Amino acid sequence: MSECKTDTKCSSNTMKSHSKKEGSCDIIRNMEKLANQAWEELFKEKVKKHYEHSIGQKMDESAKIVAEQMVNLWKNKMIAREAKRDYEYKLFSTMKEQ
Repeated sequence: MSECKTDTKCSSNTMKSHSKKEGSCDIIRNMEKLANQAWEELFKEKVKKHYEHSIGQKMDESAKIVAEQMVNLWKNKMIAREAKRDYEYKLFSTMKEQ
């Protein structure tokens, strides 16, 4: 078994994905990266809770308005695509007959 060397300096470019052949520096850097990501995720969740408490209801109203608008835009976009498809079909049909 290999021992961890305490005097080994780890550089940021030694980061690799986790594997059995990975050195101790790689494992340590990976764990530090995961710890930083966990802290960021936890902080984000805490901020979300404060937003929800402070302005959640207003955001719900705004989100509903935006969602309704986007649904209408997509419906109109599909109607326009269908109209364009009909137009192309009719045009191609007349061109075949020539």
